[in-house]
Amino acid sequence: SLDTGGFAGALDALRGAAAGRRLWVGVDDAHLLDPASIGLLQLVARQGFGFVVVTVRSREPGTGRLAWLWKEGGDRVDLQALSRIECERMVVEALGGPVESAAMAELWGATRGNPLFVREVVAGAVAAGSLAPSAGVWHRTGPLVQPGARLAEVIAERLGAYGGEERALLDVLAVGEPLDRRLVETLAGPEVIERAETDGLAVSEPSSDGERTRLAHPLYGEVLRARLSPGRAQRVREWVADALQAAGGVPDSHVVRVARWRLEAGDGGPPDLLVAAARRLLSGYSTAAQARIAGEDDHRPIPGSPDEPYEVAARLARQALETGGGVEAGLVASYALRCLGREADVEAVLAAADALATTPEERAQLAYERAYFLCWTRGEAEAAKEVLGDELARLGDHPARFRLVALRGEIANLGGSLREPTSPLAALVDDPEVPDDVRVEVVARYATTLASLGETARARQLLHDSVPALLELTATRPDVAAALLTAQHQALVLGGLLPELDRLAEQCIALAASGGSWDFVPLIAFVRGYGLLLQGRLADAHRWLGEAALGLSEHDVYGYRRVAVAGLVACCAQRGDVERARASAADLGARRKPFPFEAHFVAHGEGWLAAAGGNTDAAAERFLEGADGARRSGF
Repeated sequence: SLDTGGFAGALDALRGAAAGRRLWVGVDDAHLLDPASIGLLQLVARQGFGFVVVTVRSREPGTGRLAWLWKEGGDRVDLQALSRIECERMVVEALGGPVESAAMAELWGATRGNPLFVREVVAGAVAAGSLAPSAGVWHRTGPLVQPGARLAEVIAERLGAYGGEERALLDVLAVGEPLDRRLVETLAGPEVIERAETDGLAVSEPSSDGERTRLAHPLYGEVLRARLSPGRAQRVREWVADALQAAGGVPDSHVVRVARWRLEAGDGGPPDLLVAAARRLLSGYSTAAQARIAGEDDHRPIPGSPDEPYEVAARLARQALETGGGVEAGLVASYALRCLGREADVEAVLAAADALATTPEERAQLAYERAYFLCWTRGEAEAAKEVLGDELARLGDHPARFRLVALRGEIANLGGSLREPTSPLAALVDDPEVPDDVRVEVVARYATTLASLGETARARQLLHDSVPALLELTATRPDVAAALLTAQHQALVLGGLLPELDRLAEQCIALAASGGSWDFVPLIAFVRGYGLLLQGRLADAHRWLGEAALGLSEHDVYGYRRVAVAGLVACCAQRGDVERARASAADLGARRKPFPFEAHFVAHGEGWLAAAGGNTDAAAERFLEGADGARRSGF
């Protein structure tokens, strides 16, 4: 320690180092200084020959001993966390290229904009290969948060060494957060919660039904969960699940976790819980990056590959189908398996659900799902129309027919028979018996047909009030939202209103980032990227078309993979990047039978590739082939 003489000697040494200039003293993490060092800082500052700059962390022991700095006239600057935009700029600068939207949203949600945590998470993900470049865009290939040694050390320093009651509370929150505060008090006691909140380890926030308690930062939970032994983790899960059910049932925010815990423990739980959990997985987790569910929902991504949410949802729904979950379980399982491309399994669950269908509504739902599977997964548009036609004949005038008529109209559109669906769709738009939720779907299918026929003014008139519905449906009915977005895309592109299309895509991206369905993001990325391409904004177009091609190559739920890849080929070729254009063109091969509407997009991409390679005659021929094919189909 320093005595008075020691302080004088230290000051003399500092003066000597300054050599007549004003001294600048900087201390990082000054809350860790011992009392003698703090005393030396006081002398430097109060005697006026030194300029002191220190950083301290809020809520850290020792911070109060430095309060004299700002109480005696110094300036205090409270640094806020990075915003989403600032966080993305920092990461893009560090990586040297754009990052897909879903991965960026997960990164911001995991780090809450803390620059230190952002750096450690990105470094860990890159080192582990779970964040890697593809098609010019950094893409998530595995768990983004890797609680490795460096990140664990940073978090452990903040968590401190806690044991006993405090450690039990932290384990409960790591497994179950956010939890109703009253329930947490029954598990750990109010005094323990208050100590954790005072130490900055936990927070309680207002909710619709009281208060919810969670760890003070999402990464605290990541590190704590990584440290739990399998046995301890299972005991804490059972403890939390039993407490939730004893308190009146599993809330919506926890159905995914509780259903998974029960399934992993060999106790699948009731079928309605399994189906609800599967639905939440499919509506709230990302295709490419398993982004977080918004608001008070289960906000942690499922670890593993990008397919993991679909695998888990399929397991939950199939278990429910086998234990009395009925047709609804079969429909959910079919959707999850479609996303995974497991065609034989889709056939199996639809056959099992067919045997359970007893009402016209159930049979209509199954026909809709089977037709969607046949058309968008297998490319068998005629077979899909046949399924819908057979079911419509059975339904007669039943209200369940409306959605099937709308879907058959869109399939006819994709098949190049544009005039075929116009009359039945037009009749449905004006039919007062059509429910409002179905009317949105009908409008989307009809407007797409009108726009494809060149009647963009009529299409835009139909779609005039559809944007609020489109934004709302991105989370609840992504298939209908996709139809609405496709209709808007056709109407605005063919109507020459490209800036308006860009604004709409920005709205959709922002909504998805705050909690919509990430299945929908690659389609939004295509819409935005293709609009930018047509405006000649090639760098921005490349960023979004790259994300679209990547996401749709993983899970082509809406049948736009080849179109997105063709757009990327055209963009790369126009930028002069022939090598990347050729590499992308290799992915234009059809994994299913191609739709006629795709042909002119593919011709556009291949024509630009030929031109970029110097073969202008071949380019002109390919462009003309595409135009002729589109004309023959009526586009």
